[in-house]
Amino acid sequence: MPIINHAYGATSIVGKTSIEFYRLLTLQAGLRFEIKTGGLKIARGPSCYSRIKKEFGFKGNKDKVLAQFSAYVEAMRTQVEFIAEPKVEQ
Repeated sequence: MPIINHAYGATSIVGKTSIEFYRLLTLQAGLRFEIKTGGLKIARGPSCYSRIKKEFGFKGNKDKVLAQFSAYVEAMRTQVEFIAEPKVEQ
């Protein structure tokens, strides 16, 4: 199922695989934020770092986990179809 970028600026995420992939992108962005800000979290509860380590079994510090997780996200990217609608001239 695809992730569709509409011409008017919205995005539609259709299907289980696309939703799971979008979650991976959100975790990746959250971990980058935690590294950049020195530990601030994007929400209450467990950090993205701890969620990624627990769910995917990666080992190491935040930078090493980000490198491993980024490689995993890129491998999963092949399973998702991206569609960009052409912009309509008015």
